[in-house]
Amino acid sequence: MKKLSIHYQIMFIIAATLAVYYPTNFAEICLIDDYGAISYFFSEETFSLKSIFFPHSADGGYYRPLIMLSYILDKQLWFLHERLMHFESILAHLVNGLLVYYICREAVYLHLKQSETWLPFFAALMFTIHPITTESVNWISGRTDIMMGTFVLVSVMFLFRYVQNRSKLLFVLAIIIGFVACFAKEAAFGYLIAFPLLTLYKVEVRPNHNCLINILKLRRYILYFVCSFMAALFVGSYWLVLCIVLLYFIHITYKESEVFRITLSLQRISNLIGIILTTSLLCICLFVFLRRLVFTSNVSKIGQTMALMLADLNYTISLFLGALGFYVKKFFLPLPLNFFIIEIDPLYDFAGIAVLLLLCHLIVSNALPAILSLIGLLILLPALPFAFGTIAWTAYAERYIYLSSAFWIVALCLWGAQWLENNPARKTLVTSMAVIICLSSACLTFWRNIVWQSNVTLMRDTVTQTPKIRKLRNIYIKALLDHGLTNEALKQYRLAATDLPSPAHDEQADLMIGGKLVSEHNYKEAFQLYHDALQRTEFTSEPLLKASIKLLITMQSFDITSEAERTLNSELLKKYYYLLDGIIAKKRNLHNQGDQKS
Repeated sequence: MKKLSIHYQIMFIIAATLAVYYPTNFAEICLIDDYGAISYFFSEETFSLKSIFFPHSADGGYYRPLIMLSYILDKQLWFLHERLMHFESILAHLVNGLLVYYICREAVYLHLKQSETWLPFFAALMFTIHPITTESVNWISGRTDIMMGTFVLVSVMFLFRYVQNRSKLLFVLAIIIGFVACFAKEAAFGYLIAFPLLTLYKVEVRPNHNCLINILKLRRYILYFVCSFMAALFVGSYWLVLCIVLLYFIHITYKESEVFRITLSLQRISNLIGIILTTSLLCICLFVFLRRLVFTSNVSKIGQTMALMLADLNYTISLFLGALGFYVKKFFLPLPLNFFIIEIDPLYDFAGIAVLLLLCHLIVSNALPAILSLIGLLILLPALPFAFGTIAWTAYAERYIYLSSAFWIVALCLWGAQWLENNPARKTLVTSMAVIICLSSACLTFWRNIVWQSNVTLMRDTVTQTPKIRKLRNIYIKALLDHGLTNEALKQYRLAATDLPSPAHDEQADLMIGGKLVSEHNYKEAFQLYHDALQRTEFTSEPLLKASIKLLITMQSFDITSEAERTLNSELLKKYYYLLDGIIAKKRNLHNQGDQKS
């Protein structure tokens, strides 16, 4: 089949990406994070580089100054217009897709010694339209992943060129750009850990595995997986699982070095592990030093997460294995797509064990696809502690593997091409499967982009998949009210009041629904809603009391009630003022006691 020229391939990738993400151009500002961030930058008049890069604030959370700079630039150029900001995210994602194209070209030349191939085209197209990338592109706050991805992919481009000509300038540029990526998102530290994997890569003759060796390796893998599975299921000890994985690693290292002495040595593997451990320690120290430099104290959430990790290491290993298996599964089977994932099936622990055993093969191998896969996993590594649910607003997120998916796609393309070299008769079948995968991904991504267009459709989808979270239900109610769907909002409000477990009453939905009813002049219905809510809180809610007083005054001034109702409302006003004064006095006393103690 005649191949398209590079220019036509790039034009097709651009056209396909813009077409699939066309609905995103008309998406609303997401009520989660986006609205607050845009409102903040609209209200702030002046910014300084010192305050952005060295905020010196207490309890600093994320440190992502490049994202703040991007918002400031958006304000200066197009006044934070949502459509232009969405289009900006699409273009940035497209740039990353084109970087994947050229990275794959370099990888194909290094690994397969080929220059004319469809692999870069498929890799770039698959990355740009992969459903897992929709969250990062549609969510304006998700530009952190896209921006980090741009810097990391550019750094990888320089590294590939360094591998070919050993230019020190390219090596230094790769380090600098990789470090700059950390100012976009902290997950880039995972790339810095993986940095030596590519710098030490040397092109070698690929071993030609025969069928018997492959069967023996598969049997060995299954045997160790079953042992690990049994240890986790019946003994419940994940330390034992790690011991079995370590034994498996030693086993395959010995076997591989015995069969392929030319391409593998125990010394190379030990040096590689030592370098990874060293760079990991350096990156941790750099992360801590950077936070100490820019914040006056560390964020309590990080300390809390570290305490949880160390409190029960067996549970921590289990949690990390589950998260690892979940994210790898999400890459291959992204459905169901969900914006808010607070917990996952415990069975993902066993998928994580399978991935950990495969990780042993990646470390042992010196092949470029294995190195790229390892880089993707190490970039994912900083996201694993989020599974405790103490740092980010969601424990798991699809956007966490945005950049990892780029490396995994290129690695799979290289492995697929290598497999086809030994099975050329199956080229037509593989091509057909690739076309089906691309079409399916394009359809899923286009559908997901339509879901993201409106806060109502996004939150309806999210609440349907995670129905027991009151915060999500409140955001859904607000989205419905913003679109004038008051009756649907009331339905969700009643569902939240009856079906959702909560240790304390959540007054946010009461105030939203009541305020909307007042704006529509449904005063009596609003008053009844406030009264019922106050009864549930035993008349201890200051915001509800204030809203009720304001509503009663409005009802009295408009003379929309009977004489008996006016008398009753007057008595209620006195009661509510009395209760409100008591709450304010109690707060004032507590404040004075605190000042005396200090």
